[in-house]
Amino acid sequence: MQARLQWRGRAGFSPASQKHQTRCLIRQADGIVKLHCRVGAPSSRGRSPDFAFLSELPSKAATISCMTATDILLLHFEEVRRRSLIVWRRIPSDRAHWKPDGQAMTCIEMVRHVLEGEFLYTEMLKARRSVGEHATPFSERPFTTIENEIEFAIPHRAALLDLVRSFRSEELNTVMIDRSDKGYVRAAGDFLLRMSYHEAVHTGQLLAYLRAMDVPRPNIWD
Repeated sequence: MQARLQWRGRAGFSPASQKHQTRCLIRQADGIVKLHCRVGAPSSRGRSPDFAFLSELPSKAATISCMTATDILLLHFEEVRRRSLIVWRRIPSDRAHWKPDGQAMTCIEMVRHVLEGEFLYTEMLKARRSVGEHATPFSERPFTTIENEIEFAIPHRAALLDLVRSFRSEELNTVMIDRSDKGYVRAAGDFLLRMSYHEAVHTGQLLAYLRAMDVPRPNIWD
């Protein structure tokens, strides 16, 4: 079996994004269905699009489903957090309150900063605007262990992922988050990527902390 599919459609979160083209080739051989897709903006010189992936499925599968923009965001959030957890759990318990200088956050303060920030971002996403940052479920909690911080944040993390799942793909462009007080207004898709970027930046900082403490750094590029 061999089939060719070709279509055009909007891609990305920016209303100004250009039309992208997707080409898919489906082949069946030796009981395996192979789906090879290329996605990208075709150039005037006819060069190949800039992204490709290959998927294999049992040939008995009735359908081949494509990831939506929301699916991709959820995967991105899960992968960023998975890598953060690898780093957070590598910090020795006796170094949780270490910091490189008097003005910096300690290791455990940075973990809480990420988790509390995610809670606040979620509230902004619900309200479609900035919210007060002074009273959160994290505010009055004493610092104990990094693992305790992770466990406490689990229900708030679940609430965020449920909220992301509730967005239709087109809403990632049309729902706006008004943070004029901070100098910007952004579409929900853009705002969600800002959330995960914030976490990724601090994960990089904690890797630098581990290096400064002469603690072996984990491989997060598995």
